[in-house]
Amino acid sequence: MSPAANRQNRNSTLNLLMQGFRAASGIIIMACLARYLTVEAFGTFYFLLSIVMMLAIPTTMGLPILVSRETAAALKVGDHSRIRQTLRTALTLVAVTSLTIIAAGWLAIRFTGVIDTNKTALMLGLLMIPITALANLRTGFLRGLGAVVLSQIPEMLVRPVVFITIVLLLLFVGRNGQSAEDAMVIQLFAAISSFVAGLLLLRHAMPNASGPAYEDVALWPLVMSSITLGASTGLAMLNSNIDVLMIGILRSELEVGLYRPAVSMANFLLFGLQAAGWTIMPGLASAYRQNDMAELERQAVRAARFGFVTAALFASFILLFGKWILVSFFGPEFEATYPSLAILALGQLANSAFGSLIVLNNMTQNERITLRSALAAVLVNIILNALFVPSFGIIAAAAATVASLMVNKTILLISVKRRLGIKCAVFFV
Repeated sequence: MSPAANRQNRNSTLNLLMQGFRAASGIIIMACLARYLTVEAFGTFYFLLSIVMMLAIPTTMGLPILVSRETAAALKVGDHSRIRQTLRTALTLVAVTSLTIIAAGWLAIRFTGVIDTNKTALMLGLLMIPITALANLRTGFLRGLGAVVLSQIPEMLVRPVVFITIVLLLLFVGRNGQSAEDAMVIQLFAAISSFVAGLLLLRHAMPNASGPAYEDVALWPLVMSSITLGASTGLAMLNSNIDVLMIGILRSELEVGLYRPAVSMANFLLFGLQAAGWTIMPGLASAYRQNDMAELERQAVRAARFGFVTAALFASFILLFGKWILVSFFGPEFEATYPSLAILALGQLANSAFGSLIVLNNMTQNERITLRSALAAVLVNIILNALFVPSFGIIAAAAATVASLMVNKTILLISVKRRLGIKCAVFFV
């Protein structure tokens, strides 16, 4: 096996481990927080965190992808000066949008009365917006430099480890949190810690400025390209938080607390598919450029099968032992979460059977259908949540989420079949 193949296999294995650790650490963080806070404070924290995540969408949009692409292209021709200019322009854009959102959020909290309680917790959450935006930018930059595994260390390793360590220490000394504000302080500290670690990695990986001087990277074209690339990503982020937001608005923050562990445990099923998707990206793009549909299909189906097998294993475990996990690790109050967990787990299992359709469409220059399918999923999710959550609570939210996933993946699957004529899923021809 060639050195390049060995390196690719090593990176693929490390990426799989990182994705698995990220998914597992998310569940561990929730279990620790469920013991650290009351159920209502736990729900309030995740409700406010969902609001912050929604507000943070405009701060990066497609910038990490764009920076990664531009960095890789400039690195290939040795244009280190342009790499720094691209990063500097992107940093300017992130700083302006982040500060604007923080200012608007502060004014809304301070003068409009939109948020009557937990104002301090939400303000602390707003402070995480520029940190998160800059971290996403750094991740894209490091990916462009070829440091794919290195780019994931701050957010997937440092941040959860710091968070879990602090909560466990507080539980050990008998200091339980009283409000969402306590959890938000820990979240902010963990975010700052991972940000500092990311800066050190970035400084180590940053190439020296060399070569001829080039013109400055224009801001406005970067903005437009960012919006185009990031629209589908933003919609996917919105879709993944609609259920939590709707439960908090239409029902109660207590039910948000009961529901949120089900989301994380069900999302754990996708770590194998996500890792496989990142691994096959270069191969899909290369096969498409060479018009090699057989290779395109081979890689897509292989990733789908791997993702489905890993999801099926964990889905079986969750369906058999999910209730015990919820009661033992989160608390007896969470036994009521199990029906929602079962619905979401089965939905994510079906989702994994479709394969890496978003990656496949994006790597074959079909971003428009990805955007349309994401928009359709968001609309379906909002409508179903609005209709059924007031009466049926978290079970309706889980069913609405699964329905939106099926709409999204069905549209993408039909597009692939019509445009490329290849098989890309486990069970669908």
